[in-house]
Amino acid sequence: MTNVFPAATTAFPVLERHELLERMRADGPDWTETYFQQVQRRYEDGSLPEKDYLHAYRLAGGYREDVAPLVTAWVETHPRSAPARIFEAQHAFAHARWLRTQRLSKDVPPERRAPLAAALERAWTAGEAALDLTAMPLLAFVSMMGVRTFQGDRAWDLYEVGLERLPRSLRLRRAMLANLRAEWGGSLQDLRAFVERPEHALLSLYEQAELRANMHVRVAHHLNDFQNDREGALREAEAAVRLVRDASTLAQLAALHDDEHGAALLDEAIRLAPDDDELRVQFGVRYLMDRPRAAQRALREAAAWGQPAAHDVLHKPTLFYRVVVALSMLVTIFSRA
Repeated sequence: MTNVFPAATTAFPVLERHELLERMRADGPDWTETYFQQVQRRYEDGSLPEKDYLHAYRLAGGYREDVAPLVTAWVETHPRSAPARIFEAQHAFAHARWLRTQRLSKDVPPERRAPLAAALERAWTAGEAALDLTAMPLLAFVSMMGVRTFQGDRAWDLYEVGLERLPRSLRLRRAMLANLRAEWGGSLQDLRAFVERPEHALLSLYEQAELRANMHVRVAHHLNDFQNDREGALREAEAAVRLVRDASTLAQLAALHDDEHGAALLDEAIRLAPDDDELRVQFGVRYLMDRPRAAQRALREAAAWGQPAAHDVLHKPTLFYRVVVALSMLVTIFSRA
């Protein structure tokens, strides 16, 4: 099976998130509505591939306080807009992730529990509204499935309804895989069984490989982080890379190697996805000691775009991190002397 994904081509100019943020600030909710109506229409008529559609909404996937009022103004100006409610659902769920960061639910501080519940409720309400406003509300389903995952509940009903409307969506299937993770109340058996379901025959062969690779990545993560089974995790991560050599599979394999091989794998992943915030976090954590300034820069950039793990490291630092920062400050001072 080939590991080369044919590049999607589209004449529609999908904006990068920094460009989108500038336009939303400068041109207001009417421009935003027009732009995203074009995105939605082109996605639904098949002229905008799913990966490009998801990229168009990338700004919504990380929580930023300065984006929140822009979303509110958009929804208030266009209350019956499917794209507005989809964006709202995604950004509200991102807010929930930011509030929870990497904590277990029992470890969420009391002062964050009410805001977390409110963010999840907003994500659900906005997503539910979007279901009635457009034929293919992919990210509304994804947001609602994320809410179910956070609550420790399965999302089979949402997946099945979503599949009726989006039978060829890889992203919908990946959301269901995320919902079935063992650390969120599913099981490794659930993950393995899911990729064998017959509806996946509607995907291209490459997409089927991507789905199966994603399963191996999730199993590897659980085996390593929750069962202390590094050898089993390595087998799963290597199986993922054999199927699809992309940024996500390479990153998981790199996380299991603390040597030069792991560094080379991470470098390859970053070359494939240089603007990926999760890779920035992985780079930052890996190189806190050896390349502290570059590591901190990567973490700050990821945190600026709402990546919760970066926020965890930077704003809730461990003693180890505080020592590393102090040492790096000394390095900076002496290098300037």
